[in-house]
Amino acid sequence: MNVRLFIPCSIDLFYPSIGIKTVEILERHGCRVIYNPEQTCCGKWIDQFGLKGYAKNAKKKYIQDHFSSDYLVSPDNTCLQHLFDELGNHEWSPLVESRVNHIKSRMYELTDFLVNVLEIIPNSSLVSGKVAINDHFNHVVKQRTSQALVKIFESNDNTKLDAFRISETHFNYINSLQSLFWPKLTQRILGNFQEQLNEKYQSNYFIDADIVSVNYFRKFLAKNEIDLKVLHPTDLFG
Repeated sequence: MNVRLFIPCSIDLFYPSIGIKTVEILERHGCRVIYNPEQTCCGKWIDQFGLKGYAKNAKKKYIQDHFSSDYLVSPDNTCLQHLFDELGNHEWSPLVESRVNHIKSRMYELTDFLVNVLEIIPNSSLVSGKVAINDHFNHVVKQRTSQALVKIFESNDNTKLDAFRISETHFNYINSLQSLFWPKLTQRILGNFQEQLNEKYQSNYFIDADIVSVNYFRKFLAKNEIDLKVLHPTDLFG
């Protein structure tokens, strides 16, 4: 099975090891990974700055780079969600519009692809304690990630892991321009999120495929010496 890999700039900047691990996981399970070195970012930051003309050009290039009959897989669900929402928000020719719909139908976050397409359930029993998962109920791509993670934990009879699904958090705020302009507010939101995980859910782990938010959260926990482990889904399949 051929799989086209989309690696967002957030992984290149913060966690290139996750991109490498993603390739290793896919190849281990029989996939032929195809990577287009000419690919660029999803255009999320351009959209947030309101530069619609540049954003459309970025989307046009994305369509050219990733249109194929193969599955399109990424270890970051935030950039995929942005593309899922925004690819159709431009005026395209009927041909390009059909390609947009085709790409969206083949678009998968890594966990969703492994669990629901390849039907691979990893052994999560080595993760001892309670884990929290962001529900993302208003976001199609992100919600499929959450559902796949829940399926992992429910399918392992030997696991000691309890899955809690968190809804209506402000965690997604971190993955926006506001987090750059209001760092004190960002730290306050991270602190409130951490308290919710520790006190309300008594969680030992938090798992999410949102690379930027996970990166901020890990730095916050390390700075404040808080014993809460933050995992990316590749940690389960690695």
